[in-house]
Amino acid sequence: MAGWRYTSAQRQWDRRYDVVRAELEWADTDLLPQILEYPSAAGAAALWQTGRSRLSAADDELAALGISASGERRLGQVQSVRRPLASLLAAMDAETALAADATAEMLRQARAQVTSARQALRVALSGPSERATNNRSDGR
Repeated sequence: MAGWRYTSAQRQWDRRYDVVRAELEWADTDLLPQILEYPSAAGAAALWQTGRSRLSAADDELAALGISASGERRLGQVQSVRRPLASLLAAMDAETALAADATAEMLRQARAQVTSARQALRVALSGPSERATNNRSDGR
């Protein structure tokens, strides 16, 4: 009976993680491109504030998952995603807070930080467990 509860708890943890992962993938593929291509800075900032609340909720769920992680692998998954997510939140905050009189160099730097943070998050979401499964040398 105890083994069933443990396995059930693991499945529930995995489902919760998958929901967070899907939310972060949505942000990367749908939300962020809309914001970064928005025709006005004010509109982009408003859209970011709405989207940011969803990403903050995802981060809160990751924190809860970290507390309930049943092993080093799961805890590592959470930690490896939370770090680049924090960087992405900070980079997007900085980009959407740029004043209208920001220089071209300031804009380039802010966009480079966003691009770097997005890439780091993509790498984290692909996770070592998924990469290891997809790169097995035995063909399975």
